[in-house]
Amino acid sequence: MRRTHFGIVCLLLLALVGTLSAVASPSFGEVTLADIMEASLSFQRIDASFGLPNAISAGSLIAYRTDEGRYGVMEIVSCSQDLVLNWRTYSSSGTVFSSGNGLLVHATWTCDMDRGVEGSASADFHWNIVTSTERYVDPMNGAQFALLTLPEMLPGTSGGVFAPQAPRVAYSVLPPRSLSLVIPKVTLAFDLRTDTPLAQREWTQWGLSIPQPGSAGNLSVTMQCICRQHYLEDWQYKPSTYWPHATQYLISDPTAGHWDSFALCIDVPNIAWGTAPGYSVSIVPTSVFTSFRAGRGATVPSSQKIAITPTPTLETGPMHAQGGTISSPYLVYITFYQVALEWFAWSGQARLRTGDVVLMSDLGVQWLSSDPNTIQITPGFGSFEINLATGQVDYVNWKAGGTRHTTALTVVIDDGPTNIIPYEPTLWW
Repeated sequence: MRRTHFGIVCLLLLALVGTLSAVASPSFGEVTLADIMEASLSFQRIDASFGLPNAISAGSLIAYRTDEGRYGVMEIVSCSQDLVLNWRTYSSSGTVFSSGNGLLVHATWTCDMDRGVEGSASADFHWNIVTSTERYVDPMNGAQFALLTLPEMLPGTSGGVFAPQAPRVAYSVLPPRSLSLVIPKVTLAFDLRTDTPLAQREWTQWGLSIPQPGSAGNLSVTMQCICRQHYLEDWQYKPSTYWPHATQYLISDPTAGHWDSFALCIDVPNIAWGTAPGYSVSIVPTSVFTSFRAGRGATVPSSQKIAITPTPTLETGPMHAQGGTISSPYLVYITFYQVALEWFAWSGQARLRTGDVVLMSDLGVQWLSSDPNTIQITPGFGSFEINLATGQVDYVNWKAGGTRHTTALTVVIDDGPTNIIPYEPTLWW
């Protein structure tokens, strides 16, 4: 009896092995829209580095959802320095929206999978070449990707040709190397009146402009508000004339403890309400600020100024005071664009950076005990709560009693080795 059972089991195993061997991993052409929609799509980067067992290689299949909401699949043809792929993107009706073979994505370039073009402003991923051996497919603009693994279900079932990747360990247990998101606008407001008693000046404020889903307008919140502190009394160099006759002002660390190597240089050759020709914002090294702050009536020459990219804008006001008892604008509003909120595992710290200029460093950071995949970064009166598993970014306004706002911000996760420390010699802190 036992031998009979053993024989039956052997026959079943042989049949199953024969079935599985006959059913090789489905090809690019066999992947259906249902298979793609059942894949575990995420905002996480896909590793293409040499020598890793789970990295992509020639023949790998990647499912995706584009920034415009279309689903598709790509087949890796080759992935040395340049990436060559075949792709098929579906419309919402299930028909093929675009497809093609041999799409070339050059090293460090981006690619739009909706149309199968390289270098588009509506890119879905960045072919990120870090070194000669370290490479990634980095999702962009809210697109999501998933590396399709070997089949665990037989063809003929309803979808599910490919098994999803194994769930990741909680991010608080095994943090990524870094994460970042881009805030469209950050504004610094500052009072120019150094000849006015400190108690009569406006507060120094940092404001955020945060996009919200389904809304054309952005949420505007106060990030920090610095009270009338004595260290602000000597924030600018002393020219031969003061506000409102000075044509240049130097702001040194208005939030105290953040700026070590630079100061802001504001040029207002003809101060006026709102904007005026010649308005500009740049930075100068701390040594330049120190040498000019003593004041000899001279202004910092252009040769010692360093441009900020993206270029910030400058307005003077406040506009509601125009026509009142004060004849000239006394507040400056400096708006920085495309400001990156970044966190790094190697330091455990977060910062706000525009181009090569770090506006704020060492922001408050903690992992939420209620959700091990959510990190909380607090730059001031509110916190960004970033769920790395879902990609959801919320802003909690503690100044408004903990009001939670869903945002349309996109988080980019670098899940590479955490023992790599970035080399950033060009940054101004």
